[in-house]
Amino acid sequence: MIQDRETHPPCRSTKTPGDSQMTQGAADRSMWDLARHTLVYGTGYVTMALAGLVLVPVYTHRFSPAAYGLLGLMLVLYGVMRPVYDLGFTYSVGRFFFGSDGEARETALRRVGATSIAFLAGFGGALTLLLWLPAREWSSVLTSRLRMLIW
Repeated sequence: MIQDRETHPPCRSTKTPGDSQMTQGAADRSMWDLARHTLVYGTGYVTMALAGLVLVPVYTHRFSPAAYGLLGLMLVLYGVMRPVYDLGFTYSVGRFFFGSDGEARETALRRVGATSIAFLAGFGGALTLLLWLPAREWSSVLTSRLRMLIW
């Protein structure tokens, strides 16, 4: 125990009195940035939700029940197919961008961006073509069943 004290001197703080003020200033700046980003993104989300809420009476007034149901079906299909088209690439960019520093960050971002755009364009185009080919049959099946349910 005595040897341990001799080989490992007690830790001493290397902070000066001004360091705490500088740290406090950085913390205040970080909190301000967090509040600002939250306000920007939160406002965008709330605005989109309010627009959807305001459009519900417009849709119900202008559309027939069948057309409104078809709109609902299209929105559900959009919600299901969006992750299939995206394949999580929007989230993967952050992994490569924040995982590198300096010029490597710029190079990694360019490489990931170019690869993502090329892959998503090719994959999205092929998937759209695959879904577009039987679109007429799907449309008639969906709308004829919709007509049978309404009438």
